Amino acid sequence: MKLFRLHADDCYVRIRQAGGKARLRPLGNCLFIGSLGFCLVSLLVFGIWAFAGGFLSRHLGEAGFYAACAIAFVGLSGALFDRLVIDPNSLGRFYGLFTASFIAYALLWCAAWFILRRPSSEWYGLLCGPRMAGLVGSLLGTLAMAAGLCAGFGNWQPFWKNALILFVTHTAGYFLGDLLFTWLRSEGAAQMLEGILSRPGRNFAAKLAWGFGYGLGFGLGMGHNLFVLQVPLRKQLATP
Repeated sequence: MKLFRLHADDCYVRIRQAGGKARLRPLGNCLFIGSLGFCLVSLLVFGIWAFAGGFLSRHLGEAGFYAACAIAFVGLSGALFDRLVIDPNSLGRFYGLFTASFIAYALLWCAAWFILRRPSSEWYGLLCGPRMAGLVGSLLGTLAMAAGLCAGFGNWQPFWKNALILFVTHTAGYFLGDLLFTWLRSEGAAQMLEGILSRPGRNFAAKLAWGFGYGLGFGLGMGHNLFVLQVPLRKQLATP
């Protein structure tokens, strides 16, 4: 996707023309900003589900509700992840790339979710259900996201490694959130938190907990991906 002009050579020219100003963050900083920042974004978007999920689903339909969440994710996290791009004048370009990549990710995840979450027969149920849908959606979605970022930055060399790391962190975060969500709605949590959280309060906290896990894992993988994809540009900038 040369159209976004985020390839190493394009960024190098713009940075030199701007007097050499660049955001050369170390890997640890990228991981911290990606994980913590996207965790906060995810809490805000899952907060929409917690506060108004029922209302939006009734008026927009389930697909419309997911589309609204995807728009919120793109709007809030594009500027966040742009902070990890070395070229400081990349906001519009990166927003375009991130929007295209996230839409591909979201469409594939939603396709897996809608197709696989409800078993249509007993034997088919062995390969279906919400958790299998989440796993397949995570695999397809992270492959699409990794491919979009590789194309946008013009660096396909780390594709499989980036895709694997993004899949692992995304899946771990998603199912950590699922685990917390399930536990907070269980009888065990009701007894442990009796007098602290009411049932509606636990339901609300459960949705935010899923957002916490999802945001932490996906943001961590994105921070790693964006650092690795810009290694060629780092090398160019380090050359006199």
